Amino acid sequence: MDTHQRNEYEDAAKAFAAEIGLEYFDTRPDINIKPLLGLLTHEGMQAYGIVPLSLDGTKFTLGLSESTNRNELEALRLRLKGYEVNFVFISLIGWQRLMNRYLTATNLDAIETGNFDTFSDRLANVEPKFMFEPLAQLAYQLGASDIHLEPSANEARLRFRIDGTLHPIIIIPRDRYDLLTSDL
Repeated sequence: MDTHQRNEYEDAAKAFAAEIGLEYFDTRPDINIKPLLGLLTHEGMQAYGIVPLSLDGTKFTLGLSESTNRNELEALRLRLKGYEVNFVFISLIGWQRLMNRYLTATNLDAIETGNFDTFSDRLANVEPKFMFEPLAQLAYQLGASDIHLEPSANEARLRFRIDGTLHPIIIIPRDRYDLLTSDL
């Protein structure tokens, strides 16, 4: 998408925000997401259709787009006790871009440390329809040519082929493996 198209899309999002009575937030300038990592799970952000934009003390600003189910926002506000939650409107393109940045940053942390426990925990708790995306993203970031899913009676081992060698990544419970493969 070229700059002109993106500007038109952002202008439309700004107009829609005014129409529904929300403040518009422009996500085109880079947002420092590092201090926001881990505040919400990628799956939670996807389920609610929101992304963290800033945290200033207890004031937590979350971006929502036209695809967000706004009926769920009060429930989310209640789940985030201890924070003064502020919702602002962002474009759908901005939301998608930030979601990709959060997913990439989470995976890069696992790659840098070599500790895939957090990644394994994410897969263990995510809805089945969202399980493959983080797995494929991690495989791509590691430069894996293929993903091996090796089930046994009680668990399944996931290995990535990187530079011709299979590397163990995580082990998931068998029921999660069954859910993962049922959605493929």
